[in-house]
Amino acid sequence: MYLADGTNVYNRIGGELERHHIGYHLLADDKQCYKSVAPSEVDLASACLRACVADVYQWCQCRRLQLNSSKSEITWLGTQHTRHKIATSNLTLEIGDKVVQPASVVRDLGMLVDQELTHKQHVAKIASSCFYQLRRLKQVRRYVDNDVMALLVAAFMTSHLDYCIGVLAGLPQSTIALIQRVQNIAARLVLGLRPHGVRSHNLKSNDYIAKDITAQGDKHHKNV
Repeated sequence: MYLADGTNVYNRIGGELERHHIGYHLLADDKQCYKSVAPSEVDLASACLRACVADVYQWCQCRRLQLNSSKSEITWLGTQHTRHKIATSNLTLEIGDKVVQPASVVRDLGMLVDQELTHKQHVAKIASSCFYQLRRLKQVRRYVDNDVMALLVAAFMTSHLDYCIGVLAGLPQSTIALIQRVQNIAARLVLGLRPHGVRSHNLKSNDYIAKDITAQGDKHHKNV
């Protein structure tokens, strides 16, 4: 068994990334590296990234550590027009004898990040998780009162709606409309309203998710 000091591992990996002028974030079970370049410099940046990962891979191999290629992802962020300019470049990443192909959507600390940062896939994932919880809660609605149902909705849905909410600040209404729909359905479930009917004053008072996202996002950016 090989035991390595965690701080030393992070320092050495961080040193290798800095030597190649690669930005990075090192977390307990997640290592992220990134580089921002113009389209004309993509080939050089891609080669630099591959060389950096190769050095880190070699360092880990010598110490019986492993980079998990099956869980490694790479993506190139930019507008569709910008990405069209680099379509002929080698954008892959080699980890040992494995080749990681660029992905249109990658997972970053539980968030789904797409190449144009529209966050549509992440919003759809949030809505899907919330709809699943709402279907489960609907099965017990007849057995509990409004106060208990409000607690259940908060317990099973708030974590999904609030996680990384600052990232959604400034998104167009068409993108966050799905989250608004989740909020409205949850309010109907708590208040015992019909799925399709005239919205009462109480339901309208729960119609705040779009404004709430912007407000919390602005507060998050100010704190940063």
